[in-house]
Amino acid sequence: MDTDCPSLPKVLSIEATAKSLTVVEEYIPGRTLQQVIDQRQGAEEEAVFALGRDICAALQVIHSMTPPVIHRDIKPSNIILSDSGRYVLIDFDASRRFAEEAVEDTVLLGTFGYAAPEQYGFGQTGPESDIYSLGATLYEAAEGKPYAAGAEISCPMGRIIKKCLEFSARDRYSSADEL
Repeated sequence: MDTDCPSLPKVLSIEATAKSLTVVEEYIPGRTLQQVIDQRQGAEEEAVFALGRDICAALQVIHSMTPPVIHRDIKPSNIILSDSGRYVLIDFDASRRFAEEAVEDTVLLGTFGYAAPEQYGFGQTGPESDIYSLGATLYEAAEGKPYAAGAEISCPMGRIIKKCLEFSARDRYSSADEL
């Protein structure tokens, strides 16, 4: 993944063998979003907006690759608030390349509470799956607690977050560009 996106870590080296793939990425000094949330119990509207803006920038890059890369594990512990103030999406261990012809994923991965319904066998993951996970992450950043289905969303970005969290992928934003 060779990008100049400040919301993605730079890949320093890749080593592939018959049994493994080792990817070395730049170190991002800062704190995980989970650490920030645990200390603050909810963020100001500007911080939630900045989080959404920065992670959407990362998603625009990975979703526009050929074929698109789907992260599949966006959550507060996989986002770094860097010392420069930028949010950076990390940990691509669960990511996969989108296959147009596939009906569902061959391996079901993701973190409960953040994974989109299609990650539990309801279809193939796509960009909308990452949008769902970003919505759950934005909710937690705004409200200071993990999202639970049907939870009230009281923050100013509530309408946007609610659309990200729709059960059906076709009812969510179709891309990071649209979001």
